[in-house]
Amino acid sequence: MVNPRVLLTGSARRPASRGRERSVIPRKATVVTLSAALLGLVAALTACSGPGYRADPAALEGAPKPVLELSSPEVTTPDAPDTPGAPDLLDFKHRALIRVPGGPFLQESANGASFEHTLSDFEIAKYAVTYELWYEVRSWAEERDPPYQFANPGREGSDGVDGASPTDRSHQPATRISWFDAVVWLNAYSELSGLEPVYRIEDGTLRDASHADHSQIVADWNADGFRLPTEGEWQYAASWRGEANGDGGQDAEPREFSGRLWTPPTWASGAAADHRDTEATGAVAWYMENSDKHDDATQPVGTREPNQLGLYDMSGNTWEWTWDWYAEYPEEQQTNYRGPDKPPDGNGCYRVLRGASVGGAAVLLQVGYRIGFDPANANFNGGVRPARNLK
Repeated sequence: MVNPRVLLTGSARRPASRGRERSVIPRKATVVTLSAALLGLVAALTACSGPGYRADPAALEGAPKPVLELSSPEVTTPDAPDTPGAPDLLDFKHRALIRVPGGPFLQESANGASFEHTLSDFEIAKYAVTYELWYEVRSWAEERDPPYQFANPGREGSDGVDGASPTDRSHQPATRISWFDAVVWLNAYSELSGLEPVYRIEDGTLRDASHADHSQIVADWNADGFRLPTEGEWQYAASWRGEANGDGGQDAEPREFSGRLWTPPTWASGAAADHRDTEATGAVAWYMENSDKHDDATQPVGTREPNQLGLYDMSGNTWEWTWDWYAEYPEEQQTNYRGPDKPPDGNGCYRVLRGASVGGAAVLLQVGYRIGFDPANANFNGGVRPARNLK
């Protein structure tokens, strides 16, 4: 059982490994961003034991540099087939996907751990899923035969009513979503879009979010449907700045690696400077410093500046689930790394969250900041950003 005092004071720590620092979640950020502590943070549907989250320490290095002007990314919108009785997806905004050119990059955490990671081309959503889209897909999915089943109905932003019909705030991100809810919803979104669902269990397509033994959930990486990004894909998309053009270098920020420019791991996604620069960070992210004027509430998607790929809210507003188990980074070079096949011994059954939320401190907004969280827990500002294999 986790000591509630530890969760509320922000002194949650994990053992140091391979010479790394101890993990510390900032005090205020723990109270606000991980406010699920007193609402069942350690209540898991899995057979795993341990605290409800683990987090890496956050490095505080970095220096301000200007944002580079880069060419516009290629944007696509998923097809919306004519499915009888289904909502017309073309009626919904914020469904665009950004094509991400693959290649090698240095996947580096905020505490300095890193490995070289080569990714194939993929697509990722321009915005986190809005409650409007979440609600329509979920409602359709629950009427299927057999029906899709959700452990949590989702919420319209941070202040909505769980499962209620969308209001004039429907472009708020869908929140209060567990990892299980996310993968089931993505399967439903795939089916509604005429695509092959990605997530499966032994007897077929995953349709039930209460299927709590996530060691039995597998991903068909050849399917063309929607899925969670891997942790590597998320950071690659959050960090990508374009082809190097002489403005960057090994000792300059943004960083250059393998002929491309990358946001340093201690900056917010798309920012012009280190996360401690409130002006630069506030331009791209809703977080503790600029959301207090709005009662620390989530904001409509796409209301801050996008990053260099054209992705909005990769830092701030809502945490975002990824596919990977939470584990130490590998020491060797990897290609399309999707995390370990099972949770590491003694590290708990956690899936990786990225991006931080509207109530989080700036230190959590770093593109290299990673946290492992109980996949059955939905009592926080957590949402989903679909990814997909490139056609």
